[in-house]
Amino acid sequence: MDAPSSFFFNLEKQHNERQQILDILLADLPNLVLDNKDMLDLPLTLEELKAAAFQMSLGRAPGIDEPLLGLIRKRVKGVSIQGLPCVSISAYADDVSVFVSNRVDVQELEDCLQTYSAASSAKVNWGKSGALLGGPWSSTEAPRLPGGLLWNKTGLKVLGIHFGSAEAVRKNWECALMQILEKLAKWTWLLSQLSYRGRVLIINNLVASTLWHRLAVLNAPPGLLAEIQRRLVAFFWSGQR
Repeated sequence: MDAPSSFFFNLEKQHNERQQILDILLADLPNLVLDNKDMLDLPLTLEELKAAAFQMSLGRAPGIDEPLLGLIRKRVKGVSIQGLPCVSISAYADDVSVFVSNRVDVQELEDCLQTYSAASSAKVNWGKSGALLGGPWSSTEAPRLPGGLLWNKTGLKVLGIHFGSAEAVRKNWECALMQILEKLAKWTWLLSQLSYRGRVLIINNLVASTLWHRLAVLNAPPGLLAEIQRRLVAFFWSGQR
């Protein structure tokens, strides 16, 4: 085969391979018919934008493409805890956590990422990724991870929260009281000019709000919340008789 023929042959082959990959990624997405074209070409109205926003599932945020998430949900079995339904993936914005329970899951995950990468040219940043090993597996028995990623049994930080061993979980509360006191100290000079409403706004919006994310998923150490509440009450009534 001469050079021009070989070039166009390989070009057609790459196109067919790419189309096959796209077919896999888009298999579960709904199909549109030509009758909807005129409607889709119309400008987006404010009412349509509001309707779309309110139809978003709770806890979801724009981020990783849904075709990749759907592919992983379909092919990776995931993990079941205490008899609950299996969970294979959790995604928020551009943070994704994948749960695997055996070597087959790891291989399926790797295949999903390769398929998506071939279609979108996107790649996983393995240098910013981590893996937490749970259950009876030892580090030598656990399946090999892609991208040179290594297992650890200590802990993993996800969306600002440390998960894993008791030592790892304690990191969530290290210096928590000190951070609260530092924030309160920044407003002490203004206390004499603050109304009760102003003091409540500072406590709720600028100080206590730093704990809400952690308290939504973790229990605070014994006595910590009581001490924080005592300091907040003292701040509120400071200078009052």
